[in-house]
Amino acid sequence: MKTSKFLSISLFVLILLMSFDMSAQGRRGGHMRMGRPVFTTFDFNGDGFITRTEFNKAQAQRMSMQAQKGGKMKNAQNRRAFEDFDFNGDGKISKEEFNRYQKMNQNKYQNKYQKQNKNQKQNKNKAQNKMQKQSREKKQQMMQNRQMMQNKHQAAFAKFDKNGDGYINKKEYKKMQKERIRNMKKAGKFSNVDANGDGRISREEFKRYQEQYREKIMNKTRRGIQ
Repeated sequence: MKTSKFLSISLFVLILLMSFDMSAQGRRGGHMRMGRPVFTTFDFNGDGFITRTEFNKAQAQRMSMQAQKGGKMKNAQNRRAFEDFDFNGDGKISKEEFNRYQKMNQNKYQNKYQKQNKNQKQNKNKAQNKMQKQSREKKQQMMQNRQMMQNKHQAAFAKFDKNGDGYINKKEYKKMQKERIRNMKKAGKFSNVDANGDGRISREEFKRYQEQYREKIMNKTRRGIQ
């Protein structure tokens, strides 16, 4: 009794293994394959040629399997036609004609992807060139602004430096303040500009004070906006 039960279980396992192996062979054989079609998928009678009937039958099976698997059907109208494979127009497709079309189709997609990659690379290079150009323009603008500010400081310094000796003394500073500033209470003190306290203002001290004063005004403006 135990021997009979063991044989039954063994037979059941063997049938399952054989079924699994046959299923795998069927998928490898091409009839269940949904990737790139193979010649045997279309050559149903195995005579080495594909007739129009066989071709249409194989196409219909592939479309049906794709639909069952939830594949997209929007390109169904663009599927391969029998005439695309039948190069010599004899009404049947040989293995050489089938492989020739497959190779042509593969080259077509390779060229398409190469073109896409080329376009992507060109667009990337354009974007990089644009960013580099903007960066150069920004640097040039900053240099121009710096030069304009430098010229402005030099022009302002020259107006204070009446005797042209390269320094602004206390007398020159007060005289220029009276000419330029109506409210003397708001005027900067000479000692504030004369950073080293040597009794005269150099170009560097004058420039530094102007920049600090400008930054102070900008900070007040920012706080007013907030």
